[in-house]
Parts: sequence; C-alpha cells; structure tokens
Amino acid sequence: MGEHTPLADRLGAEVDAFFRLWKNRRWLTVILLLFVVGTGIVSIVGWFRRGSQIETLKSESRELKRDIRQLESENKSLRETVAPLITRAAKEFPGEEINTSLKKIVNRLEKQNPRKQPIASATATVVLTVQSDDNVDAHFMDRGGYVIFGKGSSSLLQASSHESWGHQTGKGAVRYRGIFTMPAEGIKPLEYNNWAHL
Repeated sequence: MGEHTPLADRLGAEVDAFFRLWKNRRWLTVILLLFVVGTGIVSIVGWFRRGSQIETLKSESRELKRDIRQLESENKSLRETVAPLITRAAKEFPGEEINTSLKKIVNRLEKQNPRKQPIASATATVVLTVQSDDNVDAHFMDRGGYVIFGKGSSSLLQASSHESWGHQTGKGAVRYRGIFTMPAEGIKPLEYNNWAHL
C-alpha cells in the first residue's frame, strides 16, 4: 500500500494480517500480544514515575529556593551587624588587629546589655480582693506590708510599703491595693538572668 492509502484501509489490512498470523502461527501471535501489552504497561508505569519524579523535583526546587532566600536574608542581616562593628573597631582601636579590636567592642557591648545589668530597684503593685460587704473607701496611710520574690527557699528581692488603699467594689467584695518598692539599701542587686526562669 502506498503512502496515500486511507488510514481505515491500512488499519483493516493490519487487522487482516493479524488474524492470518493467528490462524497460521498462534504462538507467535501470543508472543506479539504479550510484547505489545508489556510495552504499553511499561510506558504507562514510566509515565507515572516521571510525573512523580517531576513533582518531587518541583518540591525540592521550592524548598531549595526557600533555603536560598533564608540564607540570603541571614547573610544580609549578618553583614548589617558585622560591618558597623568592624568600622567601629577600626575607628576606636586604630593600628590593632581587627580580631582583637572586635573582641574589645563585643565585650563592651555585652557589658552594656540591659538584660545583664543588675536590678537596683523594683516596684510591684499588689491587688488583693476579699469577700466583704463593708463599706470601705479609704487611703490607709499607716497600713502597708511586704512582698518578697523568691526562687525555691531563697529570697531574691524584697519590697515594702507603709500605705494601702481599700475600695468596695459593689459586688460584695473589697479590693485592697498597695504599691511596694525596693529601697536603695535593700537586697543586693541581682542580674536579670536570675529572674529568667522564676
């Protein structure tokens, strides 16, 4: 058949040839069928695998891009932090090695860190509510108290007040309030880190 033979005719000729082969050489036809079916199955499985691999690669590509953006951001942040330090170190300690001058700058900044400064004073407002119908609305200038902050059995900070206030809430309760301060001659100042896990 020529190249211009209609597709239907060519298909019909192929089917006729297949049936002739089936009549004359059945075992060869079975092998041919198995080969065609097997090739089709392998192609379909390969197609699904390629699709799965493509999705995996896309996911890995997205994660890689995200990691790259994060690294770029961290790198930029690091540059913005280190560059001023290097400039400051070179300005304040001219002639010294950059590592030595940087250590001096970092040590000074660590000492100035507010979280590492000692607590020299403290104020605490304490509110206490008690069930009572008493008609209280007063400033008690001679009735104060103490408040102590501790960790375990150790006292960390003590504050006191010589006055307090009382007020009837109108709901069968009286609310007492006091403002407690740590005097300058109070407990030895404590570093912030001692309070971090109270």
